[in-house]
This record gives sequence, structure tokens and C-alpha cells, in this order.
Amino acid sequence: MRLVYTILYVFGFVLLSPVFLYKMWKRGKYRANFGQRFGRYAPALRNRLRAKTSPRIWIQAVSVGEVNLALLLLRRLREAFPGHALLLTTTTSTGYALAHERLPADVELLYFPQDFPPVVRRAFDLIQPDALILMESELWPNVIWEAARRRCPVCLVNARLSPRSARRYRCVAGLFRRVAGELSLVAAQSADDLAHFRALGVPPDRLHLTGSLKYDASLPAADATRPDFRGLPVPTGQPILVAGSTHPGEEAILFDLLAKRPDLFLILVPRHVERTPEILELARRKQIPVALRQNGPPVAAPRCLLVNTTGELRWFYELATVIFVGKSLVGHGGQNIIEAAASGHPVVFGPHMENFKAIGWRMNSDGIDPVSTEDLVIRNCFLKTQDDGITIKGSSHWGPNVRNIEISRCTMWQNWMRSFVLGGELTVARTENIRIRDSDIIYSGINPKSAGNRDAALSVWNVDDAVAGDIVFEDIRVEEAVRLARIALFKNKHSRAKEWGRIRGVVFRNITVQGGPASIEISGHSPEHLSEDIVFENLRIRGRVVKSAADVDSYSEDPYSRAIRFR
Repeated sequence: MRLVYTILYVFGFVLLSPVFLYKMWKRGKYRANFGQRFGRYAPALRNRLRAKTSPRIWIQAVSVGEVNLALLLLRRLREAFPGHALLLTTTTSTGYALAHERLPADVELLYFPQDFPPVVRRAFDLIQPDALILMESELWPNVIWEAARRRCPVCLVNARLSPRSARRYRCVAGLFRRVAGELSLVAAQSADDLAHFRALGVPPDRLHLTGSLKYDASLPAADATRPDFRGLPVPTGQPILVAGSTHPGEEAILFDLLAKRPDLFLILVPRHVERTPEILELARRKQIPVALRQNGPPVAAPRCLLVNTTGELRWFYELATVIFVGKSLVGHGGQNIIEAAASGHPVVFGPHMENFKAIGWRMNSDGIDPVSTEDLVIRNCFLKTQDDGITIKGSSHWGPNVRNIEISRCTMWQNWMRSFVLGGELTVARTENIRIRDSDIIYSGINPKSAGNRDAALSVWNVDDAVAGDIVFEDIRVEEAVRLARIALFKNKHSRAKEWGRIRGVVFRNITVQGGPASIEISGHSPEHLSEDIVFENLRIRGRVVKSAADVDSYSEDPYSRAIRFR
């Protein structure tokens, strides 16, 4: 099996080497220490590493993002193992440049060896590691097998496997079971990643769910050097969109947005800085004046700052009014959004976040959840969420009142759940004067993994003992909703009170539905705990005015629903 893999690796390397060489040439500085990739090391480096005086930990981080995490890990390892020497390898020239700039002087830096057995053996002979730490998804069979042969434990840290990679590994399951069986520890980012590694053959006792290390690295260290942004042509007093880690195809979309929004300024930080000439040419064709972060000519009244440096993205995020995280509009699986979210500014991304579901879906769960709030206005917001959009809750622990709340001119897109909700936890006495008006629902779906799910775009549901109501949904335009409205008393895992409550006084006025089955469900609990006084006024479904329950696509009410009126 090892021989078959090595033959295939050699064949693939020869076939793809022109592509690799071209990319290295575009990124620049590829000649420096190039031989290290093939186990060729300078005499001075050999002499330093062969004079081993203490245990040595080898960390491999493929590129810039992983190097940033490795720098954090290095600090923690130094605290935990003060008597150990540390060594870092990286694969890309950009990762190497960042590490060279930021590594402590006593940490050696090399290029990671190509996965040819003779090259790998030379690297191990020189480095003499007592432990090998691989970041994220660096599963190189010959490296791992050589470490096992030398009884060197191998740890996969911040481990992740995208669904696409997991499918590919399953195609060669026999090979990767032998690789996975040699891993001493796998610290997985998410439960899905854990399941993928278990399926590949990692023994269960070596699997640990630790979460993403990028949460720890999301904020700069206290001693981090802040770049000097003085003199940059970034305007004040107008909205700034910072687009980070963009990929081909996304810059054109962003430039088109600039053409439509003359008040907007764009700070564009492409994932690969070597694409700068390509992006400049695109901007010229789109007639977008672009200034460069460094080494660029003066530009009169630029609409965009193109960042042609590396390692500064987190600092540019601090300048944003809103942040877009790239590799998510063009179907490439997404980029990590933790660093963007840590800046404290709104973060948006496209539909393609397959490689970061654990983070993208978690960061993009509920939108806004006011709890025990009064005299609140939410206006002019766009919320695309995996879970609820805006959920108004009440907890007697946090305050006695849920009243005088106005939500207006909002645009909502909820993949799995409700757009506007009054309810969930409601352990206050009552809700008063809730107004949700003049808003658009692009989409409201349901969770396909939740059996019997009956969530609806517009919901009032009471799982506690409050009197929920005095709420008006008015002038709401619904493009598509799997279910339109649900008013219900019930108990679930979120219930805090044993007693039952009531729902009284709910108005749906001027609701327009363009698509979806437009179902309505109303239910109470008992004669003492009713859902009552529910009004549908000027409800229109696909252009048809609803005059009675019979005009609704799907309608249900139980015996404890009273005073339901259509007009």
C-alpha cells in the first residue's frame, strides 16, 4: 500500500509540478531555501540542528492562516514544556515569510519536505523530533509512517476534514486507515470532523473534541504590532466594506456593488496577494479607481484600497462598517469567519460555507434575541441566519417587562427557522405593545433534521406561564416561507415554568405571501389556557385575498383556539 501511494504521489507531483512552480513564481521569494523541500539543507542549519541538547517538538503549518495558529500554539507549548526546543515548518512562501517575521529567534524555521520517502527520511534525520504536531488537515502518509517507525508521536491539532475531503479519503479507505491508525491524538474542531476521523479509522480513545483554535487566535496578542495605517486613502464618514480572503469571481461581484453604491468604499484583501495584477486589470475594465496598500502610484479619489500585503487582515477588519468573508460566493467551501466576527462588526458571507459548517452555522445562528427588554427599536437590518432571525423573549431573572418593542424595515433570510418570533422563554407576567412592521422575508425554512418540526416565519409561541400577545405583524412581504404563521401553547426543552400560560391579542395585517404553502396553525392547551383573539386582516396569498380559513393553503386550529377572525 505504501509503495502504491508513493508511486501515485510521484506521478501526481510530476504531472502538477508546472502548476506548483507557476504559483510559487507568482508569489515570489520561492528560490530562498527551495532545496529544503527536497531534504537539502545549508551546512550552518545542519550543524545547529544536529547539536541537539533537549527534546524537540516539530510543528507543521501549511500557510498563513495555519502559521498564525501555530504562533499561538508555540507560546502555549513554551509555557507547558519550557525545556523543549521548538521547530516550525511551513509549505508556502507566504506562510514562510510571515513566520520568518514573527517567530522568536530561538525557533528554527524550515520548509516542509515533499512526501517522498528519501526526502522525508532526510528531514527526520536532521530535525530528530520527539513529537510532531500537524495543523488542521496535514495528513501526509510517508511523513506519518516515518514518524511511527521512529516512535515519534504524531498529533493532529485543530483537526478538520471537509465533507469533500472525507469523501475522497473514503475512496482510498484502505490506505488512510493505515495512516489514521498511526495518529497518537486528533483534536477535532467539531463533532462532524470527529465523525469523519472516526470513519477513517482513528481509534476512538485518541479522538478529542476541542473546538477551533481560531477562537483563541481571533484577537491579536497584547504585544502584537499594529500596522501604521496613517496616510492610507481610506475615507472617513462613509460606509466601508472590508472584503477578506476573496477568490476569483468574487472581486467582480464586489466591483459591481461599488458601481451601484457610490457612497461605499471597499477595502479588498484577496486570499492570494499574487493576484494583485489580475485584480487591478479587472478594476480597470470595471472603471473602479483602485489604490494599492504599498508600492502603488497615487490615485485620485479611489473607490477601493487593494491590500497587496500579507498578515494585516485582522487589522483592516477593525476599519469596517461591514465585513464580507470570501471564498463563499463562488462555491469553494468558504473561509473561517472567527477573526472577522471578533472585530465586533457585522459579518456576511455567501452560501458556500461547506468547509466551515461548525463555525459558519454557529456564528450565524440566532440573529437578535432581546430578552426582558422594553422601549426597544430595531430598524433597517438585514439578517441571514441559520436559526431564528429576531426572537423576543422574557425572563423574570433578567427583568419583569417585555414591552414597547418596534421592529421595522428589516430584511430576513432564515435557512432553518423563524423570521420573527415572540416567545420561547417567557417567564414574565405578560408582553405588551410589540409591533413588527414594514419588513421583507426572503426565505423562512425548517430544520430538516428535526422530526415533526412545525416552525413558521411569523410565530407566537408560549412554552411558559406568561400572557403572550398584544403584538401586531403589519405590512410584511413574504417571498417564500415553508410555513407562514404559528400561534401555539406547548412545552419543550426551553420551558422554565411548570404552569401553562396564554396567548391573547395577535394581529396579522397586510401580510403578502408570494411563494410557499402559506400554512397557519393555531393551538391552545386547555379551557383555562387558550390562544384567543387572533385577527388576520387583508392577508394575501399569491395575489388572492384570504377571507376565511378555507382560503388558506393549509389551516388548523384546535378546540382551545378562540375568536379567530379573517377580514
